[in-house]
Amino acid sequence: EIPSNVNRTYEVNICAVTNNPQRKHSLMSQTLSVLTTPPTNSSQPTYYTSTSSSHSQKPLNRNITRSIPVQIESMNEDKLHLDWTAFIPMIDIAAYYVHYTCLNNGEVQTLRVSKRNRHAVIQDLRAGFTYTIMVVAVDVDSEIVYSSEKNTVQMSPPPNAPIVAIRERTHDHVTLEWRPAPSYGELAIVGY
Repeated sequence: EIPSNVNRTYEVNICAVTNNPQRKHSLMSQTLSVLTTPPTNSSQPTYYTSTSSSHSQKPLNRNITRSIPVQIESMNEDKLHLDWTAFIPMIDIAAYYVHYTCLNNGEVQTLRVSKRNRHAVIQDLRAGFTYTIMVVAVDVDSEIVYSSEKNTVQMSPPPNAPIVAIRERTHDHVTLEWRPAPSYGELAIVGY
């Protein structure tokens, strides 16, 4: 646990240290960028209903509870599948929008989804980065009429490469051995 201040970006590296002071420390880990955000307040957020440069802002009417249940499945280290097929709108929907924000660099993206679809695939995400994802539904007047909860997902990076060595070499075969690659997040090593 590292103390931090609100609305700051930190870069964190970690190295392994042994109990032998004569030994060197390990190499530094890859840099993890951490963006701290203020605590959630009760003020009404604004969501954009268009991907054009001239966004029209329509705040969600908080007087009516209308929630879209979204299931998120990781497809690989840079792709997510979102599914809200269990959602049945009670009023006519013009389109769905998937809003996703990278917490590591603050980049915000919006994906428009046809009203005929209740699923989407978000591509080109960055392995090891954390994203918040929200699905909203808009009516023909571009007003948000349904919204999902904001979900936070960390993309799993691929495992490190195993360290390979030759154990035995003869005229008719070579035997290799390696240290297993560590796994990350939901990923588990199942073979080489």
